[in-house]
Amino acid sequence: MLDSPIVAIFIIILSAVVTNAINTVVNLKFVYTQEYIEKRRKIARLREEYKAAQASRDEKQMKKMEQKMKAIQKMEMELMFKTFRVFGITIVVFYVIYWLLGNLYEGFGNFIYLPYILPFVGSTMNFLSWYIFSSLVIGIVIRKFLYPPLQ
Repeated sequence: MLDSPIVAIFIIILSAVVTNAINTVVNLKFVYTQEYIEKRRKIARLREEYKAAQASRDEKQMKKMEQKMKAIQKMEMELMFKTFRVFGITIVVFYVIYWLLGNLYEGFGNFIYLPYILPFVGSTMNFLSWYIFSSLVIGIVIRKFLYPPLQ
């Protein structure tokens, strides 16, 4: 039953859904906290102020904004480290899924035939490229509907 390419495609898509769901839950729990969202909004607001100061060409205002830009960079580094911590969890999930799918479908080779030619991929895919493609598409959809707006 698992030898069918159609079944393989659906199992790989299901694996991408599971991986993205786990990633979303972990991110929403540990990264996208109220503090994170507020800092992101503050950074966006300060960047707008900086652009306005640049447009006005006011030297005094630009000096103030240079100090604020240093604070922005510090906040962005904090937020980046917060997101990077979660990466450790999600990469383990990815490797488990990769190992499982590799054991099932590595021998299939390129078994997914696309109705169009993708740049850098061509018109056929193996299990890994199909998983990555599916995961990207599913991830975009999940982020669109489940993640809070940052701006």
